[in-house]
Amino acid sequence: MKNAHTLLPLVICFCLLSGYNFISAQWSAPTAVAPGNNTLPPLDVGSSTQEKTGNLMANIMAAATSTWSPRYCDEMGNNCWEPGSSVMAAAASGIGTNQTWQMVSRAQGVWYQNTTDQPIMVFHKNIWDGTIIDVGVSTTSFVTMNYQDFDSDLDNGSTLIVPVGNYYRFGTYTEVNQGHYLVRELREPSNIAYTYAWQIGAWGACTAGFMNSCSTTGTQARSVSCTRSDGVNNLDDASCPAPKPIASRSCTRQPTGSDC
Repeated sequence: MKNAHTLLPLVICFCLLSGYNFISAQWSAPTAVAPGNNTLPPLDVGSSTQEKTGNLMANIMAAATSTWSPRYCDEMGNNCWEPGSSVMAAAASGIGTNQTWQMVSRAQGVWYQNTTDQPIMVFHKNIWDGTIIDVGVSTTSFVTMNYQDFDSDLDNGSTLIVPVGNYYRFGTYTEVNQGHYLVRELREPSNIAYTYAWQIGAWGACTAGFMNSCSTTGTQARSVSCTRSDGVNNLDDASCPAPKPIASRSCTRQPTGSDC
């Protein structure tokens, strides 16, 4: 009983002190209207967009449609790159990307520069004695590629890659009449400025029809076709400058019929 009388005043004092501390404590107003600054819920299966500022670790992650990020890194968080950066541009503009094989006209001993924004591949079909091609960063700093032909009875092909801004030239013949022909480049079509011209043949003999064999008037004909600067011919007439040269004309002839 004596202990109870001793403990009771202590309990009363503790309660009074606790109440005083609670009443005297300063009250802080909220910093935002609810639910602002509330603790964010965990990731769930809802359709609402959710953000997470910390790292998200998972053994396997899969997306039903697509994933996106302003920055991509390897599994250790290193070797990062951003979409649209020079790394991405280089990966998207390598050899063969948006390029097609095109026949081009190249002369022996003339330097040609790759003025496109991606590497190009040059192919040269040849016979007789192989191909010699110089390629380098300039017309004074280059290496010589020598493709030998050990079987003159067969056609041979030589290929090389010309980096952006580099130059190349043929040290061997490129004309058909020298046995070397068909130069092609794997490059973007828009990087070639084609020109168009009429390819005109020689006038043929002055002839007349069978029923007019005794006539002194006949007709001459010649070939006229629209040709592109890379050697492609027989194009649509609208591609070449107007007017189109005439393909036939009247002429004077000497009758050859036995009854004339």
